[in-house]
Amino acid sequence: MLKRSDHFLKNILLDKKRLFIASSRRVGVVYPKTNYTIEIINKMKSSQKKGLAFGSVIYDLEENHQSMPTISFYQGLRFIFDGYMIDEETRFRSANELKKHFEAISKRLGSHFYLREDIINWFGHDRLKNDQFGIDIDRAIEFFKMNVENYPESINAWKSLREGYLVKGNEALALHALKKYQELENR
Repeated sequence: MLKRSDHFLKNILLDKKRLFIASSRRVGVVYPKTNYTIEIINKMKSSQKKGLAFGSVIYDLEENHQSMPTISFYQGLRFIFDGYMIDEETRFRSANELKKHFEAISKRLGSHFYLREDIINWFGHDRLKNDQFGIDIDRAIEFFKMNVENYPESINAWKSLREGYLVKGNEALALHALKKYQELENR
């Protein structure tokens, strides 16, 4: 990697890529050597490559070849998916705000990302039934509609949307959702 780094930094075009590298300052006594990974980290940090977000960590002596894979894998995922996490109050805000959050993540990472179906469904049911924080049927339906949009083949998403429409008293839309999930069940 170190030998090819000049070519990479000067000639390779990138767009919306993220790279994370981890190493340790620990050098074995049996095979002492130069740590080329630290050299590549330093080179990447000093060269701002257009289209590449670079992150790294260099552990001191507390980590070694056996312990690093787990913790550096975790830290690498945290770096790559920085900003992915939502906060606990998301269920009280509009589904459109949540949609915009994941659209921004998707744009930054160059792929499509959605919040998991079960979490969105929980947000909807929480707004539909949890009177501790105030029931908000319209907000519940927003979340259920988002799930149907993100997961159009999900029977559960359509069932939840139907439930929201029934609670709202909109029987025509509830019937449409019923027909949709029955169609999916009969495939």
